[in-house]
Amino acid sequence: MGRRARSPAAKDARRQALVHAAAEVFGERRYAAVSMAEIARRAGVAKGTTYLYFPTKETLFLDLFLRRLGEWIEEIMPPLREAKTPSDIADAFADTLGNHEQLVRLIGLLHGTLEQNVEAEDALNFKRQLISHLAPVAMAIEFVAKLPPNDGVRALVQIQAMAVGIAQMAFPTPAVSKALEDEGVAMMRVDFCSTMRHTIGALLRGWRPPTTPTA
Repeated sequence: MGRRARSPAAKDARRQALVHAAAEVFGERRYAAVSMAEIARRAGVAKGTTYLYFPTKETLFLDLFLRRLGEWIEEIMPPLREAKTPSDIADAFADTLGNHEQLVRLIGLLHGTLEQNVEAEDALNFKRQLISHLAPVAMAIEFVAKLPPNDGVRALVQIQAMAVGIAQMAFPTPAVSKALEDEGVAMMRVDFCSTMRHTIGALLRGWRPPTTPTA
């Protein structure tokens, strides 16, 4: 096992190594089968070291989520800058998300799993980073779809909500995937990219800002 990291640069390198190891293991198996012990082994550190950087498995995967999100944003921004209509935005989302399998899988886990075992401070920090990451995407949506200020973020929240449900249905367990091969239930299969293309286009073309419930 490696020595304890002491300098800021060494600590950052150790943190990145743990996230890289988590991504590697997550690429091989479902989230529930990923253990902190295996992540530590892949990163070349003691299991206890992981908890010096990430108090829970969920906080580690929230960090991975933001990194994968950043990679996707780098890809989607060029087509968003060229977009002219809400349908162009929907196409950009569907075409690029298909290239980021881990991000799509993490979207499906975000609210029901990854945000369930974190402290309030960690949750707030994650939400702030999420808004910062998504700011250029939100601004592009507002410009193209002619939405009022801040409605780009509101639209993204709704798109995220749709993506969570769609991802959960598009990536079922192996047993359910096998069942969906039956011709009698095949119509229930969900393709993530095409479904996102349809729902995002419909949402933006008929955009109405959400209202706050009254007492």
